[in-house]
Amino acid sequence: LAGGHNDKALEMARRAVQQFPDSEKCVATFENIQRMRLQREIVELNQAIRRSPTRDHYEKLATIYLQDLGNRNKSYELALEGLNKFPQSEGLHLICGQVRMDRFHSEYLANDFTEAVRHFERAAEISPNASKPLVALARMHAEVGVLDRAKEFLGRASQAGGLDSQGDRLLRLVDPKA
Repeated sequence: LAGGHNDKALEMARRAVQQFPDSEKCVATFENIQRMRLQREIVELNQAIRRSPTRDHYEKLATIYLQDLGNRNKSYELALEGLNKFPQSEGLHLICGQVRMDRFHSEYLANDFTEAVRHFERAAEISPNASKPLVALARMHAEVGVLDRAKEFLGRASQAGGLDSQGDRLLRLVDPKA
């Protein structure tokens, strides 16, 4: 990074996090490199949120924190703040659902499961023809062994917009005859 090889530094930090996910130094280094790379966009989105926020501003910033920086807590805070202003945002509900699902996978708390399902259900209500929240609901139910409900959500997703590769794999797991 000091030598100006930002892409190489980012790739090396990414590999370090994959090999040593519990290393605070590796994670912090990766986040710092990503933050530097995305700093202008983060600053612009924060300014836009302060001036005249839109649903898209919150969705973009929460997505950056979740996917690019790996900061689930900040992403969740931003998504909830956005939902207070834009409760009909499918994207913000999906982000909240994803964070709560990730927490459920790491901490196995029933409340995280319940909240993830609630957000995914809300996203599916807002956009009935979107398959992404339905596949997420199917995954959550399959993970806790409620296979009939998982099949139901996958069927709805298939009718709504089709199944992506993740949905297809999940369908073969919960219904080998499909």
